[in-house]
Amino acid sequence: MSRRRPKARRLAVVAGPAGSANAGAGRPPRSRRLLLAAAAILGIAGVAIGLATSFAARRPERLREAAEAATRAGDWPRALEAWRALNQTRLARGRTYFQEARACLALGRADDAEHSLRQAVAADPSDPDPWLLALQICRIEDRQVDALDWGWRGYVAVPASSRAQILRDLTLALLAEPPDDIVLPTLDRWVEADPNDANARVAQLRRGASGSRGEMLDPSERIQALAAILAVDPANPSTREDLFAALADSGRVNESRNVLESWPEATRDVRYLRLRGRRELDFEDRPEPALRDFETTLRDLPHDWKTRSRAARALRRLGRNDQARAESNTVLRLLETLDPARLGPRLDQALNHLDNPASSADLAALCERLGLERLAEAWRLEARRRAATAAPTPLQTAIPPE
Repeated sequence: MSRRRPKARRLAVVAGPAGSANAGAGRPPRSRRLLLAAAAILGIAGVAIGLATSFAARRPERLREAAEAATRAGDWPRALEAWRALNQTRLARGRTYFQEARACLALGRADDAEHSLRQAVAADPSDPDPWLLALQICRIEDRQVDALDWGWRGYVAVPASSRAQILRDLTLALLAEPPDDIVLPTLDRWVEADPNDANARVAQLRRGASGSRGEMLDPSERIQALAAILAVDPANPSTREDLFAALADSGRVNESRNVLESWPEATRDVRYLRLRGRRELDFEDRPEPALRDFETTLRDLPHDWKTRSRAARALRRLGRNDQARAESNTVLRLLETLDPARLGPRLDQALNHLDNPASSADLAALCERLGLERLAEAWRLEARRRAATAAPTPLQTAIPPE
């Protein structure tokens, strides 16, 4: 007589494979099946309600309310998250991109802020605020070429009533270096928030090389740091410019040549031409092509006294002594005009009284002395506009009828 199988095993055999005629023998009672079905339906409904609630919470109107509330409260991480989410919706506008940039900058993320500002001016070029904030970033990072680009594009895009603001911040970015007690902690905060921000890191190293922190940064350490930045962001012009100069000043000529020759075509601007001219003059002994590069650079940056001094040297090597002497005299005039002890008070006086047409006229004369003809003409137009606005109307000057 065979041994009896264990009970559990016998039940499994009786139940048979799924779908067999005996499968129903293993089903739970009907009441239990109904309870399970109801629970499943309730679960699905709960998920649907949760998704609907989440969708409602992320509706553009709700996102705007959340972003504005976080901005008012100074809760910048939440504000940035909300503005970024809003800018992925149909309510994205130039102003919302500007608010995203403000939140980025409040968190020290200057590079992200500048990216948002590009989106802001693309969406609404007539709003002066994004242009002004971009100019302030350029000033902190000492990026005069980029300031010219932002400034002139903004000048032609904004209403006439806002142009003086653009001219003011462009003038400051070109002529007035901010004090160390403002720039150094700002750059430190930006680099700490975003170590991959090439422009902020290069500006920080530049200040260190100038002795702004009380001691000079070792040239080899600066070169090593700049090379590391360039490896991460090879297209950044500021990094290439400073690395070339640091290598050239240290006598590492071949390495400086490599930095220049590998400069991406798409980012070659007057910064590239200025350095190429230096290479042609100092390393290749070719003053004629050097002079061409210097002259092109000076059309955009006529107040760049270092480039003008190199142009004078190139002219002397070419035997054009009268022109070389004239350039040398211009260098002396630039140095005298740009002397902070003289320039600072003059700028303060003029820029703090822009409602007075005489202030705009003085700024025009200052820019003309520095060779900044386009900026000088823009200030002259502003002086005329202010004078016309301030002039009494004929009704005001007419004698009242008796």
